[in-house]
Amino acid sequence: RERKGYGLKNLRGIEHSDNDLASKLRRNFTDRHAMQEMIRSMDPIELYYSLEFLALQILPGVKDATDTCLVLDGQNRSITRKIPKARQLRARRRLHWIVPLYLDRIEQLEGYGLVNDSRFGMKTVAEMREKCIEWANLLSWEMLS
Repeated sequence: RERKGYGLKNLRGIEHSDNDLASKLRRNFTDRHAMQEMIRSMDPIELYYSLEFLALQILPGVKDATDTCLVLDGQNRSITRKIPKARQLRARRRLHWIVPLYLDRIEQLEGYGLVNDSRFGMKTVAEMREKCIEWANLLSWEMLS
């Protein structure tokens, strides 16, 4: 990905930096489509490990950065202690956006039987599906609060 005015495409005037809304949107939609296709084509192990990574490694930091804390001062007025940055809120929104994609793919795995997992040995897809659904639901905006 070429960003911020650098790269051959930028020098030739084909692509522009994120300051150019049309170029930014074109890249974002291309990335979104690629993400959808990647999730739709995941096998059970890829699905399992990608959700594990998102739920256990990425989500805690994003959740911590985006949770706001309201407190009452001595005069019963609420004060926001921490205001999340726009970039952090976009990350949280993107995690929420991919939940339906993952849940759709999880439902398609019903026909699989056993999967040989190099970390844990043989697993049934039913066991993996159950954990994947749990992790996908953790990523949902409603479940983060």
